[in-house]
Amino acid sequence: MSALFRPDKAETFKHQALITPFPEALVGQWIENKPNSEVYSLDNKVLVKRLSDLSDKEITWLFNQEQESVIINIGAQRPLVDRILKLQGIKPFTIVTSNLRQNETARLTLQHVLFPSLQEYVRRNGVFSEGEALQKRLVFGMLEGDETQLLTLLRKEKIGIKNRSEELALRINKPKEIEKICCFLAHKATQTVLFSQAGQWSEIDNETAQRYILLLEQIRYVYRLESFHSNLKHEFKKGNRIVFSDNGLLNAHLQNFNSIENRMDIDYLWKNWLMSERIKRDLNSGLTNEYFFWQAHYGQGIDFIVKHSNESYEAFIFNWNSSKKHSPPPLFKKYYPHIPIKVINTNNYLSFLIE
Repeated sequence: MSALFRPDKAETFKHQALITPFPEALVGQWIENKPNSEVYSLDNKVLVKRLSDLSDKEITWLFNQEQESVIINIGAQRPLVDRILKLQGIKPFTIVTSNLRQNETARLTLQHVLFPSLQEYVRRNGVFSEGEALQKRLVFGMLEGDETQLLTLLRKEKIGIKNRSEELALRINKPKEIEKICCFLAHKATQTVLFSQAGQWSEIDNETAQRYILLLEQIRYVYRLESFHSNLKHEFKKGNRIVFSDNGLLNAHLQNFNSIENRMDIDYLWKNWLMSERIKRDLNSGLTNEYFFWQAHYGQGIDFIVKHSNESYEAFIFNWNSSKKHSPPPLFKKYYPHIPIKVINTNNYLSFLIE
């Protein structure tokens, strides 16, 4: 029996595969920020032989010992990776590799994205340090580094997604249009949009626009909130709101890294950051929550609704200006008196994002 395997410690965990289009520079930075991650480089022939010789039970045990496992330099070892994914309960076709022709990256993890979450930084740097970094986070997102380094990384990140993945490329027959879709979504981030609007703006048919947006959601490049409703009068029943998984990506597609003092879209940056960080926090904690928005036809709205696994709900309104009072929508309170509503601003956002 392999020395890697200790049957007395064997357990079964549920893993997620993150399909990531992110370039190797970001992968490397993510690994550096995760010292407890186990990295398997498949250009190591000895390691490949040892992994190949393991039984299914041994592989299952091995990849359950670390909360995050990163597989790099896949090369010709795709069958081995597919076997590992299958044993972890992940369908092989769901993995998308980064920069396929050069240094490929697959990731098996209970964590969510390459970008660290606010909660991780607070644990490492403390609440006061992160409070001082808030304005930088809204513009450059959650990557570490000086502004020049971050600009270089994030501008590379918005290069055509088709070139980053083999499986995704097979499903994109109009690669230039997906960049147009990303640009449209960035300009409409956290606002209610229809798939047909994305198609019209990108000059492609509605079905293709919908498919591309769902692919972006599948690779966790964006999150998609659906409309919350009970088929009651005046409620929006259609539409989606798109949230980019990191504000740095959002601003890369907007081609705008100006400081917040010079931004007219600070409310949207604030909402995108709060929602993306909350979703990352929940996913990193293993929660299976669902997320929605609520909107009435005559202007009333709720920015973010969380449906917990126990079927309870929370509703949130996001307000960058903490001195501005925001009353909960009367229609929402009438229709859903059992759902508590909280207003999140710069004075209390940490309680919303940190467990």
